[in-house]
Formats: sequence, structure tokens, C-alpha cells
Amino acid sequence: MAGRTTYSEQAKARIYVVLTANGGNIKRTARETGVPESTVRNFKREFETNPPDTEAVEVEVSSGDYVSELEAARNDALTTLRNKIPTMNGSQLGVVFGILEDKLTRARGLATERTEHVHKLPSADELALAGQMLAQGAIEAAKQRQQELIEADVHEQPALPAGLR
Repeated sequence: MAGRTTYSEQAKARIYVVLTANGGNIKRTARETGVPESTVRNFKREFETNPPDTEAVEVEVSSGDYVSELEAARNDALTTLRNKIPTMNGSQLGVVFGILEDKLTRARGLATERTEHVHKLPSADELALAGQMLAQGAIEAAKQRQQELIEADVHEQPALPAGLR
């Protein structure tokens, strides 16, 4: 019976990059890396709590074969498609390019989504209304305080001794 295969940190980093590029698809990752599905599944589970070494992933992304192969596949596909333009419409070309570009983006660890935050200042009418509400609240608070002062008991304090004045 053959022994278990052990994987180096760099091999795990490659599997991680391919798995990320494939959006977590275990079967596709196993097919592209030649690693058994069960192993990829186990690594995926492991990566959820303990991702591979960041430096190993960066090395794989910057100088690894997978990203280079993806770039070459994208470029070859576009060249081939460009030569077949009479039979290929623009949307088909866009789909192929988009899929390959998305895969490269994920493999490089770049953001695939963008969240836009819009900050809006209040309009002049909203500011005027807020000012009126603030002024009205201040007037009400002042009236309440004045009423409290009127209802307060007055207590005279004894005079200070002559030496302390």
C-alpha cells in the first residue's frame, strides 16, 4: 500500500490560489491541479481556519505557473477568437474574456466586488427644519428650567464668621 502524499507549503499555496480562482469549486480545482478531490476538500476545510502562509501565496501569485498559465490561456483565447471574428459576436468574446479575467483577478487575490459608500449632506430645507427643532427644544428646556427655579425653595445660608470673609 502506498504511503500518503505530503504537500509542501508551496504546493498548498498553489492549491489555495487555484481554489480561490475557481471560486471554491473543488472538482474544477482537483482537475486543474491533479490533486484528488478528497484532498482538495480537506485542504479547503483547513484553509477556512488556517490559510496557507501569506508569503507562499504571494510567491505563487507573482511567480507561480498557474497565474502565468491563466494569462497565456486568456491571451491565446483572445488571439484565436480575434481570428474567428466573422463567426463570433462581441458578446461571446466578452464572455470568454470576462471569465478568464475574473479567474485571474481571484488568483491574484484582488477584490472582485466593490462597495460604494455615498455620503449626502442635508439639504437647506432639512438644515432649516433641524435648526427649528433644535431651537424649539432649547426654548422648551429653558421654560422647564425656569419653572423649576420658580418652584424651588429658597434657603438662606448663615453668614460667614468675620475672619473668613
